[in-house]
Amino acid sequence: AFAAASMTTPAIAITYIGDVGSVSSNAAGTTLPIPVGAGGVAAGNTIVVGFASRGASPYNVPVVTDTAGNTYSLATNAISYQHGRSYIYYAHVKNSLVNGNKITITTSSVASRVAVASVFSGLLGTNLLDKTLANPVGSSTTTNGNNPTVGPTAATVQANELIIGVIGTEEATDAGVGTWQNSFTAGPKVKTSGASYEWRVSLGYNIVSATGQFTAAKTVANNPYWAAAIATFKAGAAPDTSAPILSTRPILLPNGHFHAGFTGTPNVPYTVEYADEITGPWQTLTNITSDGSGLIQVDAIPTAAPARRFYRVVYP
Repeated sequence: AFAAASMTTPAIAITYIGDVGSVSSNAAGTTLPIPVGAGGVAAGNTIVVGFASRGASPYNVPVVTDTAGNTYSLATNAISYQHGRSYIYYAHVKNSLVNGNKITITTSSVASRVAVASVFSGLLGTNLLDKTLANPVGSSTTTNGNNPTVGPTAATVQANELIIGVIGTEEATDAGVGTWQNSFTAGPKVKTSGASYEWRVSLGYNIVSATGQFTAAKTVANNPYWAAAIATFKAGAAPDTSAPILSTRPILLPNGHFHAGFTGTPNVPYTVEYADEITGPWQTLTNITSDGSGLIQVDAIPTAAPARRFYRVVYP
């Protein structure tokens, strides 16, 4: 039997899920992989990558990819004295990542490279980037001091947003550990070691519930050179709270699969679950994002037993 779909109440609050991992290298090279830990990254979440480096010109814009083929976009980047750089990249995860996968940053050859990645839920699946700002601006500005800062941004367009700050500091000690200001929560940080010029990247975040202009700042020690960037990301709108409608009758295909279509909210990630009894336990069959018209196409593979099986479509 093919059961009608059901939907859980959508959770539209932005939530910090955890950190993917961090990586550093003082060896000259062009690729820097961040290993994905045991928790993986679920489809529908958003990865934010903070990357910083020090290297001689010429210097290309890094490219970020992952094992599962998700698409990463550059939000903004800051430059200090030509050779110091901080970047914010992001990706809405359509293809889940598992333990052992990698997020890889590809650059021109530079020696001092550091990167961190964090995961958040509740953001828009498309057009999630709102405001950005980088400081200092330009390729020849030298900026140092104990108060690296960037902002304020332009006014955000909606109340619920995620504010991300990424600050890179050049240091021979732990001067750049510092303390985040302006209600930012300290995220992951990592520093290279063993080189004449060491570079740290720090990611901080602030989940807000009112529109405004936002500034990312830290207090540090020993007046390091620094490059700071900030980006804001919009929360996802609540989908229609009505359940997805079974829009096509289940069809038994020649290959033994059942095919069915559901109509939900356009461009929203759903989870298709199955159980042998209507009371559960429910297990994940697949994660799928509805198309622009809200259509969710499901191919279910029946097993020899049991004689019936129930399916449902769940958000989030």
